[in-house]
Amino acid sequence: MARTPFTASGQVHPGRADKADAEKLTVPHIVLASKDEPAEAIAGYAEVIGSNATGGHVETYSTMWHGWMGARANLQKEDSCAEYTRGYTQVAQFFEKHL
Repeated sequence: MARTPFTASGQVHPGRADKADAEKLTVPHIVLASKDEPAEAIAGYAEVIGSNATGGHVETYSTMWHGWMGARANLQKEDSCAEYTRGYTQVAQFFEKHL
């Protein structure tokens, strides 16, 4: 097992997601993808995280675009603001559980 100072990790609307990276995870990991991430790469993460002993969560926000939880967030529109809030709540609950 690799040594790491982290006890949990996560990423939102990940760029360059690769199943090989998921296979190196040694701590619980959350991935919240957008509709713009390559579905096969996110499916690879889900496969690895769903089958490893460390656990985690992978979800694609099918109506959201790359960057919806960052600089490209649109908090003026009710539906995108709701998904932004849901995403941050999900991440907070994940880290509360694993830290």
